[in-house]
Amino acid sequence: MMELLPSTWYILISALFLSVSSSVLGSILFHKKQALIGDVITHAVLPGVCIAFLVFREKNIFWFLVGGSSTAMLATYIVQYLHRKKVLSEDILLASTLSIFFGIGVLFLSYIQQLPWGNQSGIDRFIFGQASTLSLLDAQVIAIISVAILTLFILGFRAVKIWVFDIQFAGTLNFPFKIVEALFIVFLCLLVMTGLQSVGIVLMSAMFVLPPSIAHFWKRSFTGGIIVAGLVSFVASAFGIMLSLLVPHIPTGPAIVVSLFGVLIVSLLLGKYNSLYSKLKAKKRHQDKIDEEHVLKSLYKLMESIKTETVDIFALHKATRMSFSRIEKICKKLEKRKLIKFSNNKIQLTPAGKAASKRIVRLHRLWELYLSEYLQLPEDHLHESAEDIEHYITPEVEAHLLTIMNFPKKDPHQKDIP
Repeated sequence: MMELLPSTWYILISALFLSVSSSVLGSILFHKKQALIGDVITHAVLPGVCIAFLVFREKNIFWFLVGGSSTAMLATYIVQYLHRKKVLSEDILLASTLSIFFGIGVLFLSYIQQLPWGNQSGIDRFIFGQASTLSLLDAQVIAIISVAILTLFILGFRAVKIWVFDIQFAGTLNFPFKIVEALFIVFLCLLVMTGLQSVGIVLMSAMFVLPPSIAHFWKRSFTGGIIVAGLVSFVASAFGIMLSLLVPHIPTGPAIVVSLFGVLIVSLLLGKYNSLYSKLKAKKRHQDKIDEEHVLKSLYKLMESIKTETVDIFALHKATRMSFSRIEKICKKLEKRKLIKFSNNKIQLTPAGKAASKRIVRLHRLWELYLSEYLQLPEDHLHESAEDIEHYITPEVEAHLLTIMNFPKKDPHQKDIP
């Protein structure tokens, strides 16, 4: 088994800090629907980094933090100022500012690489990231900033939730939410700067966007989403970092983002919420509910017409036009719920089943009467329309229908409304 070097361990620990803190800030951006802010900041740091290098002619993490954070905060201020003045829509402002600042940064970077001492700067690694160049000082800075972010987030958790989810209510409170917003932008800029060495400018925005997006498919709660996002981000970061350390010429940033993209695809397909699987499952569950109610309604009508307490499965097949296997499957489900008794192809409603089937028939006939009397729908259109809507009528709507129609006794076909 391969033994990890000490430098590899602190690179992985730095990835853990970076993953958790970026997941916190990324989840806030995700829920505030401001994910592009993170993208603007990640691209706007490049001019500041280049200017800091040109001024001090050395690769110093402190001056890079100052320079990169300054241009990132300037870009954010420009976007917010112009948005308040309603010069352009926010999405156009974000996209324009991102492109302009990054373009200026690339020009500076090209100029630096043409200088006699510029080729050795290593600033080009800030574009795609390279974890192997991470120093102990870089790791310490990442840890300090991440701990500061997590500490402030935990201490001000309630205020942050109000600011994120109810900004109008936040405005009525005697609390300096402008300071919260300013601190958020400052720490967002600082975190972007600290993550550049391992992830890179172009792909640092993915650390803010992809993990919260993945968490969206697995957790509903804000806190649960942050935990899932942090875990996913760390696993993908660890994989990308190890890959870039072990395989020559593989940049860390793309490796991490490809890993996150793979998890996103899996979540999109199989996630607990909003995934293709969950939607198909919900659709099937709804169709099963409709079929079960259709069987109960048909049982009630058959018993009503032939004046018997027992219905043959063949008669039910003729009434519902369902296959025998489908009817048998539904009957077994209804029997488990103690709505029917099913034996030897004979079906009998239990007291609970009678109440359930009676309500479905009542809703169907009530809706037919409403469509006939209030919407003047032709008689040959009543049944199909009532079939479509009867499964969606809530008890509140049912009570309202009964009230406005003065508790009718007969439907348009002169059948009893139970």
